[in-house]
Amino acid sequence: MINELIRKIKGPDYVLPVDKVDFHAWADWYRGNVDDVHNYRWWNGSEFINMRLLTMQMGKKVCEDWANMLMNEQCDIILPDEKANDIMQSILHDMNFWVKANEAVEKSFALGLGALVLGVEDLLVGDKGTVKAGADTKLTLDFVDRFKFTPISIKNKTITEVGFTFEATGETRYILHLLENGTYKIHSYIYKNDRLVDNFVFDTKSHIAWFQMIRPFISNNDIRAGYDEALGTSIFANSLDTLKAIDIKYDSFTNEFVAGRKRLHVSDEAWSVHNKDGKLSKTFNPMDTTYFKLPNTPDGEQLIKDMSGELRVQAHVDAINMELNILSSKVGFGETYYRFDASGIATATQVMSENSQAYKTLVKHQILIDSALNDLAIAIIEASNNFTNKKINIPESDYYKIRIDFDDSIIEDKNAEMERDRLLVSEGIMSVVEFRIKWLNESEDDAWSNYRRDFKYDIINKYMSAVISGVLSPEEFVLEVYGEPKPELVEYIKNNINKDAGFGDFLDAYEGD
Repeated sequence: MINELIRKIKGPDYVLPVDKVDFHAWADWYRGNVDDVHNYRWWNGSEFINMRLLTMQMGKKVCEDWANMLMNEQCDIILPDEKANDIMQSILHDMNFWVKANEAVEKSFALGLGALVLGVEDLLVGDKGTVKAGADTKLTLDFVDRFKFTPISIKNKTITEVGFTFEATGETRYILHLLENGTYKIHSYIYKNDRLVDNFVFDTKSHIAWFQMIRPFISNNDIRAGYDEALGTSIFANSLDTLKAIDIKYDSFTNEFVAGRKRLHVSDEAWSVHNKDGKLSKTFNPMDTTYFKLPNTPDGEQLIKDMSGELRVQAHVDAINMELNILSSKVGFGETYYRFDASGIATATQVMSENSQAYKTLVKHQILIDSALNDLAIAIIEASNNFTNKKINIPESDYYKIRIDFDDSIIEDKNAEMERDRLLVSEGIMSVVEFRIKWLNESEDDAWSNYRRDFKYDIINKYMSAVISGVLSPEEFVLEVYGEPKPELVEYIKNNINKDAGFGDFLDAYEGD
């Protein structure tokens, strides 16, 4: 149906982009349930039995980790004007933006492509279809996954027009975002029981799309005629065999404990005993799976025999870690990013160096996300100004100054960096003021003021010998200590200085006397 609607608007001869991306297979691995891998039949020598392969869910884990590095609470959209930025942060908060953006990155990295879609609700609509902001009008944001949209046009490796399909019980909505005469118009069609019940067109008044595509910055090596890179590829598209190998080894690791658990084979003779009244009673608790009853044994056999197997734990751990190293390298984290130990799956380190594969891949993915968030920020500004009562007053010429701040705390351990800077301060290589600006988020003026307040006597001692010896003038001395000229204090020092004395001669001057 959506293809018919597209051609109805675009013309019957309009050719849609070729979309043969097999994202359904990626979705199965993201769920951790691939039918011919995790559900299989096993021949036990007598018959086929249905089996379930355990999974470590590494497809989802990889996507979660990339989302947490690229789109976490430390990431931010910053406008150049402080007041405008406060309004933007309020809108983002109301949208629950960072939660949805994190979800967008995770699922888009799994399925190869996803969309953050801007909307507006509770608009006041006039008799002639005109709209205006009401008291409750606000912007909304939704994430739409790969299953729900159809690319309509692609230019310069960017999806410029798209159609979304939303299905509910007895109702289907088709939403087409089309670029017409330089601005985007949203065509909405509502069907109930396959019958059109409503359709309308909404003019966004913007040349920026109200949808922004999120995808990993990697190329699809499934080369086919007409395929376009804008359609994206899963971050683990080339790791499906590795994901399978990990789950096979993990399943074997778990079965090692099932097959090798403590078992005692008990002969029939020892399984039950005669009581004094002549009745048989069970020697062992029948619910205790440690014991297994055997038929009567030949003379000389042990009544109870330990048949427990030797567990090959380390061999399995080494095998799983080998596959994890291969996976982490393939998905861009570099080797040894993941490890399997007593605590389960964990990242080998939360800090990466700037020359690591993970860091270089991170910066590469940030390029596409930065572009998408910049355009989304512009769309939010224009939509808020045109359709809500929240006006973000920022000129179009300042759009290029919008800044996307990504989290850099994963590049270097902040505690280690702070300790290094403390050492530089103690060695005189870094000033206390520089330290306060960097780590206490103080302005330069505040950092100097607070430094002079908190370390006044240290500063006096630092420069005392210089002013006494005449290397530093009283005017320079006062500026260093107070940060401003104090003529009366300069005059006091000139009249009372004693080059043979020390700090005591000046003490009353700095006590406010």
